[in-house]
Parts: sequence; structure tokens; C-alpha cells
Amino acid sequence: MKNSHVKGFVVVVVLVVLTGAVAFAQAPEVLWTQTYGGSNSEVATDIIQTSDGNFLLAGGTHSFGVGDGDMWLIMVDNFGNQVWDSTYGGSGNEYATSIISAGDGNYLLGGRTKSYGAGGYDWYVLKIDATGHTVWSHTYGGSADDNLNAMVSSGDGGFLLTGNTKSFGAGDEDIWLVKVDSLGNTLWSKTYGLTATDAASSIIPAGDGGFLLAGFSDPFGSSPDRGYLLKVDAEGDSLWSKHYGTSSSDGFYTILPKGDGNFLMGGLTQKTGNYDMWLFCVNANGDSIWSKSYEGSGEDDCRSVIASGDGGYLLTGYTNSKGAGSYDYWLMKVDSVGTTIWDTTYGGPNQETTGVAVHAEDGNILVLGNSYSFGAGSRDFWLLKIEGPVPPIAHIAGTVTPPYQGVTIDLLDDGSQLLESTLTDENGEYSFPDIDPGDYIVELVEPLGFAVNQNDVPVELDAGETDTVDFVLTPLVTTNDARSKGFWKHQVKANQSGKGNPQYSEDELLGFSQEIFDHFYSNTVNSIEVDGVTYVGTPVTALTMDDLEYILNINQGGSSMYERACQQYLALLLNVVSDKLGQYMDASDDGATVSQAIVYIQDLLGVDDELAKDIAETLNQAQTVAAGVIPLGTPNVIFSEELEAMILTPSTFEFHPAHPNPFNPTTTISYSLPTEAKVKLSIYDIRGAVVTSLVDGFRQAGSHEITFNAASLPSGIYLARLESGGQKSVQKLVLIK
Repeated sequence: MKNSHVKGFVVVVVLVVLTGAVAFAQAPEVLWTQTYGGSNSEVATDIIQTSDGNFLLAGGTHSFGVGDGDMWLIMVDNFGNQVWDSTYGGSGNEYATSIISAGDGNYLLGGRTKSYGAGGYDWYVLKIDATGHTVWSHTYGGSADDNLNAMVSSGDGGFLLTGNTKSFGAGDEDIWLVKVDSLGNTLWSKTYGLTATDAASSIIPAGDGGFLLAGFSDPFGSSPDRGYLLKVDAEGDSLWSKHYGTSSSDGFYTILPKGDGNFLMGGLTQKTGNYDMWLFCVNANGDSIWSKSYEGSGEDDCRSVIASGDGGYLLTGYTNSKGAGSYDYWLMKVDSVGTTIWDTTYGGPNQETTGVAVHAEDGNILVLGNSYSFGAGSRDFWLLKIEGPVPPIAHIAGTVTPPYQGVTIDLLDDGSQLLESTLTDENGEYSFPDIDPGDYIVELVEPLGFAVNQNDVPVELDAGETDTVDFVLTPLVTTNDARSKGFWKHQVKANQSGKGNPQYSEDELLGFSQEIFDHFYSNTVNSIEVDGVTYVGTPVTALTMDDLEYILNINQGGSSMYERACQQYLALLLNVVSDKLGQYMDASDDGATVSQAIVYIQDLLGVDDELAKDIAETLNQAQTVAAGVIPLGTPNVIFSEELEAMILTPSTFEFHPAHPNPFNPTTTISYSLPTEAKVKLSIYDIRGAVVTSLVDGFRQAGSHEITFNAASLPSGIYLARLESGGQKSVQKLVLIK
């Protein structure tokens, strides 16, 4: 590894000379540009995003290194700032044409070399670690020139390398496919072609165990090139091949799956005399579905096609038909059938040629190529970051049956945080229009006297989609206007979020909580008075909104049976103190009162949570329980440890930094609690999927440590999320193997 230092040749370019030939007013804004190079000439060929959110730029340099030209690899961050760079090569000429992830935290860098190998230009492949150091290197080739153009994982720990060879095969120049293992050792190689010239530019998995190679081919030996597509099985045996194009010169530089079983190939065609951008769609058998050429007055071509993220595609190439200089970057947005939505050029007074585009984690797009107009030397790497597409809006709608007006429907995120609320109209219909795609929960706040057939309905909402969530209400036999647990959850959520039009204010809710506190801890108000009950225990603190949120399990996910019993119990108490349920109303068929039921439920908590929940839930639906369930004799102690555990939540916790971090493969995660509390500690990957749950239950006050073992996980960024008492804290963990 050479030139591992960070060089001072990165130049931020202000695009005062960029042109914008926009077909429609939807072309993306340029967020920033960067150039990379020295006093001589550089060539950029490929870019990928790394697992840590950075990018690797590959190509060649004549400004740095030890030979006539060396492979050049640069790591940059999300703003284009250089993190490190390295050159690879000998006394001859080298440059890189492809870089891919090796799947183990390392990378495969491929290209060609004249310093090493059997003769002429040979394929040159290096395995590089995350800091640019060489793990191993191999050359592949014969006595003539051989050029490596593309690489892909074979799905079994090895890799497929492809390009063209003049050393082997039947023709002047044949497609060459080489299978190597994880150490770069050759397992097999195959050539494909006729008597003239054939070359593969791109290779991808076909989705059925085989692979598709796209490129150029001269089918008759003396005719212009045609676009070429070859399908091989996992052992490299040819399954079929097809040519595309006319009597002019055509070919493909790139291929990608469309997601519907078809494939798109991008390249160039010479139908009108000059070369034009060419986009070609085929099915899984290689049969043509449609093709589009995008014609200008000069020479144009397409070097890269990526999905735009909104159902369309972004074509990148270069043109001298339009723009500011002799050649400019040319970006074109097309829909799913190749119809142009917009196009734009980027460049200066001289020549710019683009190679490839990739998506960034933030939804924007990076475009890499070469510039003669900007930078330090005759030709430099030129990297642009442009705005990604704004996803089309989505909708959620539904109907409540019977069609009652004024029923509250809540929209929550997938962490159960309240986003907004709406009311059903006179037809029982509701909607949440114009929301972003994502994962949501739709919740109906049960109206008085009704039960709902389903609730807390998860919705996975795609771009441009309308999802329907309907609810069916069933009337309950009622003798009063008691409120459900869902009603009280909504009151707390609506006050905490400032959304959702709560019926009770925060002060009113705290007033109800104070009455419950006074009754259970000091008995000064006796709002739930029961004859013959002796109240004991030491007052702690009145219930707060955080306590209510914690007990009702708002934004915390699934509940244990004990927690569910506490939720129903608190709803029952709130109904009593808000005068929605008479405390002396008969609670059972043998005459037990609500007051006696409350005392009995309290005594059951922690002993028979399921029965405690069922009794409280029954009373919250304004029904009576069977005779003999609630004992008519009342206990003489109402204060208990279960109630204290239910309402005591930590005022705050400390989430200490994990150590070591970065780590491999274990790290220690620690936290401190001021009081006993329920704790949930989970690990998520960068996409938000749960990897593992480390803690889920009550923990004593004090410091706690737990080891996270990621031996079975790939390198990357993970998130540790600690939840307790309605509070949440997240740490970023970096696993480097």
C-alpha cells in the first residue's frame, strides 16, 4: 500500500459554470461537488457505498504512485471529504475498473496491470481491508492483452470476474469468465465468443442461480458490434445468448434487474449516424420487450442505470449534443417504460465524462466521473452529490361500522408515538392523506359502550399507496359511561404530544392522579372509601404524567400480563375518580361494590394478574362479574409492593458508552437505574430491524452490565436502544471484523 496519507489535492468546486438543460422543471439540485487529483491525469471508473456510510472511489492515477500509472482508491465521507487514499501497482501501468464488497468487511478491487502477470495487460484483483491495506492480490491472463471489466459475488463465498481476453478463446477477442474462491484462487474459467471481438461490460445474478453478462459482440466477424446478452449457469456453462441492434454499432455497458422479472441494459446505439444513449428492456429469457434511444445532434452514451427509488430510473452518461463544453455529464430520469421525465447536463468549458451513479443512505445520489474543466491537473476525478427523488405521498383511509360520526382514530409511528388524530365523518369514514411511506400503527379510541373488533393495526405503507384499515364496533350492555383503557391512553398521549384533541387537560389528569395517590398513600381524600379498610404505608410521590404513561405502557410495545392488569386497574381507578363509575355500584351478582372490587383487584396484583385484569376490564365495560368472585369481606391493608412497583419509575437513567467501540466481536453495554424499574435493551441494525433483545424485565436500582456478542453478525453499524420509564436512549455501535 502506497500513499496512504491524506493528500491536499481535494478541491471543492462551486458550480458557477454548470448548465442545466432540463426537459422538465424536476431535475435535481446539486448539493455539492468535489474533485480529486494531482498535477497529471487521473481516471475514475467505479464507486460503492461502504457499510459505515462512506464511499470508495476507484480508478487510476498518473499523479501518485510508483509507476507509469497506478490503481487509485479513495475513501470519502458523505460530504465528499477524503478519509484516506491508496495506490496499488508496479513500474508499469495499472488502473482499476471495478470495486465490490467482499461480504466480510473487506473489498475486491479489480482492473488491469502491465507490471505483473504473464504478458501484455493482465487482470489484476486485490482484496482490500476497510483501511485500504492489501489482504491478497492475484493476476489472471496470458501472453496477450486481457481486460477486466466487472466482478460480482458468486453467492457461495467466491466471486465471478469477467471482461475480455486476447490470450484465450476462439476469436480475436472473447468474453472471459473466471470463478475464484474467497482467496482469489482460480476454480474454473470459460471463454465465450465467435471469430471476431466480444467483450462483457457488466455481470449480475439472474435471480435463479445463474448469471447475466451484458456487453458487445461482433456476430459476423466483419460487421459492427451488437448489443450482447449471455446467460450462464453457476458453473459457467452457457444457457443462451442473444444479440440486439441493427446494422449500426451498438452495445451495453450496464445491466440491472427491474424487480418485475425483467432486466434493463444501458449503452449506446448508432442508428442515426452519431452514437445515442440506448436503454433496452428484456425478459428473463432475453426476449426484447422495448427499447428507447435518446438522440442528440452529437455523440452520447449511457454508462450507468440505477433505480431512482420512485418507480423510475436514472441514466448517467455523457454528451456533446448539449451542455457547456465539448462533453458534459448527462443525467436523464425516465419512467418504468423509458419515457423521459427530465434530463440535465453538468460540466464546464472543457470535457467531462461520467461513469457511474450510486444511492447514498440519506436518499440522495452520487455521480462519479472525470473532469478536464475542474481540479488540479489535466483530468481529475469529479464527484457530484445530487438530490434524490422525493417519494410520492401515501394515504391511509378506512370506515368505522356502524357509521358513527366523531370516533377518534389515532395514527402512530411504529414505535407507538402519536403522530396525529382525526375524527370519523357522518359516514363513519376517516383518512390520513398525504403522509410519507413507512411503517405505522392505526388505533381506534373506543367510544363509550362499544368494543372494537381489532385495534393497534400495523400498516406497511409503500410510496404512492393507499392502505385501508376498517373497524367494526360492537355495542356493550352499559349501565353508565365508563371509559376504556384506550380512552385513557389517548388522553395521556394527546397531552404529551400536543396532538389529538384530548377531552381532559394535563392538569385534570394530574388531579385524578392526585386523588388516587391521596387514597392509597395518605387517605386524606378517601375518594375510594371502603368501610373497615385500614390504610398503611408511607407516601412516596404523587403520580405524574410520566407515571401514567409508564403504567399504561404507552410507546413501550408488548405488555406482560402483570402490566396489562395494571393498565386495566389504572383505567378503573381513573373512571372512579372522574365520576364515570359509581364506587358503590354493584360490581357482582351477589352485591359486591366497585369499592370492594378495587380492594380485591389490588390484593390480586402479582398473585393472579389474569383475574385482576379480567375483573377490571369487565368493570371498565360497565358490566358485572359473577357472584362469588369478589369476596364480600374486605382486607385491612390496601398498600402493597405491587402498587409501589407499578407507579415507581426512574426519574432518569444513565446509559454509559459501550466499550470497546468499535468492537470485534464483543462489547460491554452498561447502564444505571436510580430505582427499580422495568428495562428493555435491544440491538437494531442500521435499517431499524431488531437483531437481538438483551434485557426485557424488571431490574434493581444500581449499575448493570451486559455483553453484546456479535460473532454471527456482519461488520456494520448497529444501534443499542435502552428504554425505561417512558425514556429512551440510543447508542451507535460499530462492528469491524
